[in-house]
Amino acid sequence: MVQPIPLRPAGASPQPSVPAQVPPKPVKAAPRLTAEEREFLPATIELIETPLSPTLRLTAWALCGLIAAAVIWASLSHIDMVAVADGKVVPLGQVKVVQPLETAMIRAIHVDEGDHVAAGQLLVDLDPTEARADLDALVYNRTQAALDAEVARVLLSRDPAEPFRGPEGADPVLVEQSHSQAQREIEKHLATVSGYEADIAQKEAVLQSNDAQIERARLTLPLLQEKNETARRSMTRSSAPGPRCWRASSSWWRSALS
Repeated sequence: MVQPIPLRPAGASPQPSVPAQVPPKPVKAAPRLTAEEREFLPATIELIETPLSPTLRLTAWALCGLIAAAVIWASLSHIDMVAVADGKVVPLGQVKVVQPLETAMIRAIHVDEGDHVAAGQLLVDLDPTEARADLDALVYNRTQAALDAEVARVLLSRDPAEPFRGPEGADPVLVEQSHSQAQREIEKHLATVSGYEADIAQKEAVLQSNDAQIERARLTLPLLQEKNETARRSMTRSSAPGPRCWRASSSWWRSALS
């Protein structure tokens, strides 16, 4: 059957025909290219086709979260105001300083704070290492000084057979070496003294011989002077001196030179 077409009323303006709307067809997304495929594209297209790295987004979100957490913590947290100053604790009661005569490291403490102690009670144990080292050094110096004094005493005696009494606590080997050295020094000194005495005796003998010669010359001098006077008188009597007068004059001059 043919449907009737309604008539347009009179005076009505003609309406334009509206084209029918066609629904858009869905466009299929192009498949993503792989990294190997993007390497063969031009630089601009490769830059466009390369997807953005998710690291930047994650970093931006992390920074935003950190800033937000800092702002929330600064807004809600409570900060204590602390003032720092130097002070000194002054007790009200009597205070006595307890300290040892020698300074050393503490090995053990036998009392606690607030304990009652008695006179002579052991409070702390000190490390005796340094004190023992000082004591050993002092004992060694004392022994060495006593040994030197004994060596000096034996040397002053000038007797190699003088008994050597080493100090107590000295090393026997060191005592024997000091004794031997003292004996050698005494023997050397005695030998030197004997040599000097022999030289003195020799010089005294020479002096005695010279004194005897001087005395003999002193006794002979008057005779020679007399002979010289006789020879001089003979020379004045005679114009030429004889051999006897010349020999007497020569003898007198030799005696005078001697």
